[in-house]
Amino acid sequence: MYLAQPENGHALFHGIYSAYEEIEQFMDSLKNKSIYEQKMKLGARLFPKIRELDFTSAVASKITLNLLDTDDLRGLAHSMHDPDKFRQRILVAIDKVRV
Repeated sequence: MYLAQPENGHALFHGIYSAYEEIEQFMDSLKNKSIYEQKMKLGARLFPKIRELDFTSAVASKITLNLLDTDDLRGLAHSMHDPDKFRQRILVAIDKVRV
């Protein structure tokens, strides 16, 4: 699923479209890779974002692994750019790993 390119003059839509397209391109670049490699590459982007939320490295690692093992990878990648969705995913993962 791809978004149509936004009309000229709508800066907010351009930013959203740009982030969406970047994520889609990144995920498309992974589709011929093994699931292990897909998770490694996405995890390399995911871990720092979780770490920014003031979790220790050990806790951030557990959350990252849980998300990579239980979530749809494309949806997870997109949620990283949606603070509300990302927060919800983190909360669910925290409950699962019993931090």
